[in-house]
Formats: sequence, structure tokens, C-alpha cells
Amino acid sequence: MAGIYNAINNLLKKAEDEGRSHLLEPEVYFIFKQIGLKVPKFIYVSSEKWPDSEKLKQLRTSEVVIKVVSPLILHKTDVGGVRFVVNRWKDVKQNLMEMIETIPQRWVEWARSQGKLAGISPFKETEVRDSIRGFLIMEKVSYEKIGLGEELLLGLKQTRDFGPIITIGFGGIDVEYISSRLKEDQALGFFSPYLASRAKIASGLTGLAFYEKLAKGPRGGKPVIDMMKLVEAMEKLGHLARYFSALQPGRGFVLEELEANPLVIANGSLIPLDGLVRFSRNKELRLRPPVEKLTRLLLPRSIGLIGVSERMNLGHIILNNILEAGFPGEKVFIVKPGTESIEGCRCFPSIAALPEAVDLFVYALPAEQVYSCLENLIKEEKAHSMIIIAGGLGEKSGTQEEERRIRQLLATARKEGRLAPVVNGANCLGIISRPGRYDTTFIPEYKFPRKRGGEPGLIFISQSGAFMITRLNKSPWIAPEMAISIGNQIDLTVADYLDYFSRTEARNSRVFALYLEGLREGDGIILARAASRLIKAGSKIIVYKGGRTPQGQLATASHTASVAGDYSIFKALLKQQRIYVAETLAEFELGLKALYFLKDKKPCGSRVALLSNAGFECVIMADHIFPDGALRLAKWSAKTREKLLMALSPSGIDRLQDIRNPLDLTPVADDRAFSACVEAVLDDPGVDCAVISPVPMTPALKTLQAIDYGEDFHEAGSLASRLVELFQKSLKPFVVSLDAGSLYDPLADYLESQGLPVFRRVDDALLFLEKFVRL
Repeated sequence: MAGIYNAINNLLKKAEDEGRSHLLEPEVYFIFKQIGLKVPKFIYVSSEKWPDSEKLKQLRTSEVVIKVVSPLILHKTDVGGVRFVVNRWKDVKQNLMEMIETIPQRWVEWARSQGKLAGISPFKETEVRDSIRGFLIMEKVSYEKIGLGEELLLGLKQTRDFGPIITIGFGGIDVEYISSRLKEDQALGFFSPYLASRAKIASGLTGLAFYEKLAKGPRGGKPVIDMMKLVEAMEKLGHLARYFSALQPGRGFVLEELEANPLVIANGSLIPLDGLVRFSRNKELRLRPPVEKLTRLLLPRSIGLIGVSERMNLGHIILNNILEAGFPGEKVFIVKPGTESIEGCRCFPSIAALPEAVDLFVYALPAEQVYSCLENLIKEEKAHSMIIIAGGLGEKSGTQEEERRIRQLLATARKEGRLAPVVNGANCLGIISRPGRYDTTFIPEYKFPRKRGGEPGLIFISQSGAFMITRLNKSPWIAPEMAISIGNQIDLTVADYLDYFSRTEARNSRVFALYLEGLREGDGIILARAASRLIKAGSKIIVYKGGRTPQGQLATASHTASVAGDYSIFKALLKQQRIYVAETLAEFELGLKALYFLKDKKPCGSRVALLSNAGFECVIMADHIFPDGALRLAKWSAKTREKLLMALSPSGIDRLQDIRNPLDLTPVADDRAFSACVEAVLDDPGVDCAVISPVPMTPALKTLQAIDYGEDFHEAGSLASRLVELFQKSLKPFVVSLDAGSLYDPLADYLESQGLPVFRRVDDALLFLEKFVRL
């Protein structure tokens, strides 16, 4: 392969020397050949020399395709740069002459209509004419005509966060129209050459809309192509993409974009009928911080602070929170000239006067002084890690240069081998670390009550501190092991944290919750690989991504100085790693809570049991078992059917309803009957998971508190008590739906306090379980 890559590199160098960032079509076909695509036979003629009749005879088709070759004309069809002609010398010559005359004018008109020239073309027609190098005269390929799916698109796109991405989907001139009208995950497939094995590519193709038609043939006929040929072409393109990747240090060129469209099938071979390649020079990658220092950041033995006033200010609140979390005051050092101590912690007149190099230094002054403080810390070698609370770096117009200087200061110090801190922030809320016994957030306890105790198991990493604490405030039963607000990722990034956790004992944490607005260069691959390691160790990861739309990306840039990538690619690649990607805030909140409560239960299959005492819920639940979804209705075993009949017959329910799935228990089912049915289906070896949905208004169930109502859901034998017992006993995951108003909030709160995931609508419960069984 080295010889092929050298040849391509020379091709790119030649184009660069000519002032081009695009390859001409004959050059594109050379690259196509290297990834195993069969290129149509063609001859190339310059614009000053017509082809002779003998050469035309080498093209064995009765019709030929003429294409203009120009570094300026990329959209050939739009300007009359493609013609189908009878394969006769006279006809070919006539069309070539016409194309030379008409293309320049049509290109100028087309460019003006696209708004690219603001009404005045920077190119005259003569300049466009001079740009025409020549023409390709190609055999007209006869290919499989099967309707939708006969033309594909195979492409490569260089992304900022994930590097090169391979794309496959419907092609042709209507590709955008078709893709916009299909389900997102069926129109286009996205694969990373760094993450996707041959087996993953083959598996990923099966869910795309064109797959069945090509693999099994239209209307049950013969397969159009051996799909492994497509997999092999994608795999070879992936090798090429990795070699010419922006993430590959030391490479001269980057393939920014490569596309074969349309890609057709003829006699079992893949043939590109058109293509483009765009390239650039490789840029220097960011120098990643030494993530091993995160141990000092998250589990510090000493903490330094600057920005603490004797009166209550932001820095003083942070100090109080650190002490309230249990960090020893004798190991907290405050930079505050003219003061002996604050809250029992010693003060020092300057950074140089600190008694030791602290594991963690918290900066709580304005953004304008960040650089000088960091410079001082590095000069005096006084900090291993740092949290910058201050906002305004990178988000506010005009501060990008200051952010660049800070990054350069860190990079220079690290290259020189000096003690430079790893930096969390800027524009962050701070960090809560239960194992580190500290809390550097600036929200007072009375505004944001923390759950100090409780079972650990959740690590929350968020680019927005407000997002993090509002989600936690709405989930009072969840006690995060660590809650990390990272802000605009001036140094440490989400990917750095996840990479660190995947290589330490923290990988034993069962749930990781991420809120992202943007990723730094190449961080998508680091994040995905770290997530894969965590998931293999038994963790579950849920992600919500902000900055998905152009409008959202603008807000992202102003909020945390991140550049948001393509959301479709982001979602596809993370789902391939079995990460739970939440589409809405509500889904993130519900999914986070449910994953936390189910952290010790593994999805072992997709056969679901559905139980309710309301007919409408049984109908809705059945409606949410989609043909192309992950869940399948479980079939009751004979033993289970017998147990269900025994549970229902005393109340006569067996005479009202058939024993089937979903199981409608009717409002007649009391606590004993309902809980006996739940136990029976959970014991069935043909059941992998369940949704239990008691509509609580029925008088047959104890669903209210003892106060004033004469019933108590706390009583032994009540459905609530039995559900808690069954949840603790069963290894199978199940969720509870409680579709009712505020009168039944105490029941929902009780179940959640006992560790049961509770949803307030059954469709939300099924949406979660549908994604959960894929993890």
C-alpha cells in the first residue's frame, strides 16, 4: 500500500503546485481504482486536439459520455458540461465544439444565479474558457436498473471532531431530496475508519434503506451484488482515509472530501460514474494535556484558592462548599495579601508564598487576570491542576486571542518539561468530587441542596454547569460520585475525562452522563474509544448534544466556545458504540434516572412483558412494539399462563380478558393479583424485561398514603411494596409507568426512593426500554 499512497501523495503535490485544492476527474478515477472500484473506460483529449476515430473505436459502446475537465467547473451537469453522444467521430467533434462555446457563458450565469458572485462574476467568459483543460470521452455504462437504489453515493468527509467519516447511501442527482424523506438512520450510513471493523460495517449496512434491494434483489429476485464487495470498497476507502487523515501527525496532505456519485452496479461490480476529491495541507494537532494528572485534580491532597474575600463573594462561597464537603481546612491555602485566615484556612500574600505545590488551584477572579495568574503558577511551580471559574474567555468577541495565548503558555511549558497544571474551564461552575471530599461550585447549599450520602455510581460531565445542576436538582434520589462542569474546554476536554475514567478504577462507576455542545479536534475518536472501554467494563453512558442546528451552533459558540460538529454523524457513531443518545431534555432526564436505577441490571434480550390494568395502555404499549424496533413481545410459557390464570381467576378477570401480551389486568385486579402477575412474568425464562403500568385510580389498589384515605401503599402486600421486593430480587430490568396527577406523586416518590425507575407516561417508558435493550 505504501507505493499507492506515495503515488496519491505525488498526485496531490502536483495539483497543489498548480494552485488547485481539487483533483481533476481523470485524477479522481486513479484514486477510485486504488480502492477497488471499476472505472469506466475513457480517453482524455485536450481542448486543442480532437480525438481520432481509431481512439473512439477503443470505447466499445454505441454511445459515449463527454465530460468537461476544468479546475473551475465542479458542477458539470449544471452548466452543460456533460453530454451523451452517439459514438461517431463526426458527432463527438460537433459536440466538443459546441461545449467549448457554450459552457463558459452558462457557468457565469449559473454562478450568478447561485448568489456566489453577488451579481458580478470575478471570472470573465474568456477566463472560464481558458480554464478548460480538455474533455473525458467515456463509455456509457449499462448498469442494473432496479429503480430506487440503482444509484448510490460512497463518500469520505473529513470532520473536525471525528476525523475522516465514510458515508454510504442513495446517490444520483436527487440524493438530498430522497434522504430528507427517509428516516435519518435509514437514508445514510456513517462509519469511522478508526472505530468500525469489517463486521461492524457489514452489520451497519443492513439497516439502510437500499440494503434489502441490493442484497436480496428486487421483488425477491437475485441479489444485485455481493454486499461484501461494497464492504471491501468501504474498508479500502477507510484505509486511505486514515492515511490522509487530519488526525494523522506528520502527513503532508489531508483528503477533506471524496465522493463517488453516482456509484452504480454492473455485472456485479461497483462503478463510479462521477466523482470529486478535495484536499488540503495537514495542520498541527493540539497537544493533549497529561490526563494522568486528573488524579490530582479529582482526588487532591491540597487545594489553593485565589479570589476569596472576607465578606461573602463567589470565592468565599466556593471555600464554604469545599469545607462543607469535608475537605480538611488545614490543607486549604488562600492567596489573599493582608489577611491571616478566612474560615480557619491560612492566607498567603502571593502565589510564590504558598507552602507547597498544591494538587488543585481554584481561580475565582475576573477573566482578565487568568493569564498572569497561570503564568505565575507555572513560573513558581505551584499547581498540578487548576479550575478556572471565570467566564468570558473564548465566548465573548475579542477574547479568542487571550484564550489562544493561554493554550500556547500551557503547551510551551509542557514541551519544556516544566510543572504546568492541567486546566478545567474556563467559564465553568466547578467540580463536585465525593471521593475527593470537595465541592468548588459557587452555588450555596440553600440554593442547591447536595445529596452527600447515598450509593455512588454516577459521574456527570457537562459543558454547562447550569445544565448539570438543574438536571441533578430535578433528580433528588441521585447522588453523583462526581459532577464535573468543564466549560469551554480551554485545556481539559470531555474526551480527556472519559479517557481517564476508562483507564482507572472509576471505570467501575456504572453510569456516565454527558452534556456536550462541541468537541475539540479529534476528540470524537478519543471519546468513542473510551466509551467502548467503559461499556465493556459494564458501564452505561447517556449523552445529550446541544448545538445541533446552525442556530444552535451559533449559540454554542457564544456559550462555551465550542464548534459543534454534524449531529447526524455524532449520533450515528456514538450509537454504534452502544451509547444512549437522548433526543430531548425530557428523555435525557428520564433516561439518566432510569439508567442509574438499573445500573446493576443488564439487558439480556429484547423479549418484553407488558402489564397494565387499563385497556388503553395495553393498546398504546402494543403500538410501540415496532416491526423494525428492538423490542419483541414475549410469549408466555405454559407454566406462566397457569400462574396468571391462578392469580386472575379469584377475581373473575380470566373471564373478562384473554391471557396474552400485553396483559390487561383490568381495574378489578387488586394488589395481590397484580403483584402475582408481575412475579409470574418476571419468572418466565422467555421474558427479558418488562413495563409495569398500574393506573392508580382504581379502588382495588392501595396507591395513596394513610393520611385521610384509609389505605396505605407502604403496607406489606401492597403493590408498591411487592414491586420493591420484586425489583430487588429479580435480575431482569423492569420499569414502572404511573400515569396520574399530583395526587399520586407520593407513590412515585416512594418507588423512586427505593430505587425503581418510574415514568409518568407509558410511551416514555417504552422509548427508554427500546434504547436500553440495545446497550
